Amino acid sequence: MRHLSFEAPALLTNGRRVRRARFVERSLLPVAAACVVANGVRERLASLLSTAVELRVFAPVVPARDVWRRLYDGARLYRVRGTLGEAALVIGTDDALALAAIAFGESPGRGRPASPIEREVVSRIARALAGTLGALTGTCDGPPVEMPSEAAAFTTFFELALERPVPLRLGIATREPAPASAGGLRPADLAEVDLDLSVRLAPGCLAPIALGSLRPGACLPITTLAGETAELCARGRTIARGVGGVRNGRYALRLDEAVLTTRGSA
Repeated sequence: MRHLSFEAPALLTNGRRVRRARFVERSLLPVAAACVVANGVRERLASLLSTAVELRVFAPVVPARDVWRRLYDGARLYRVRGTLGEAALVIGTDDALALAAIAFGESPGRGRPASPIEREVVSRIARALAGTLGALTGTCDGPPVEMPSEAAAFTTFFELALERPVPLRLGIATREPAPASAGGLRPADLAEVDLDLSVRLAPGCLAPIALGSLRPGACLPITTLAGETAELCARGRTIARGVGGVRNGRYALRLDEAVLTTRGSA
């Protein structure tokens, strides 16, 4: 969703500092949901690796298309599907090596492809972390599946930066949550609302010559109401049609047809 923001630094204009307004893409994913995922990942990794884990969580963002390409470059994506949606663990090449090295108690390597054993270790860690994405996906319907980056269609991304036992980053990709719908009005909510009504007689009920003689304060007897087609109007819009008449000594309108009008209709 686009939000109004202001550029920095400010420009000095006529002795005043002015920042230009612009609209930027911001994620609708609550930071609290990212924090829940981060806490789950921290506890799960600490249990798997039998060591203390410290990490920081970065706020969710909506990356541009070229940024997604850089995030996916050389990374392995493990998609997790659930009852509410889907998400993916995004693990870069060097970060995958670091995860495998922690598991083996070794120093992390860099700049080389992972061995088959290291890939299997990382896959098992991804399966163990799948349950921590419940705040994004709901109840998982199966183990994570490795997917090619070109098949990914996510919109939101945030990172978990591990600081201990070794520095590495785990990416979380997901989709923007749907905006919460507000409750609509019920008929009972309008019970106390008053609406002015008027009755419009069918054309031809008043002789044209009589129009020229009308003046403010003049009394216009309506003698042709009985049996004539008339319209019931609310704020200028026709809502029903009927036949005029007299009931209990008072003029009345018998409704024969409801008229559903829409904006812009005649």
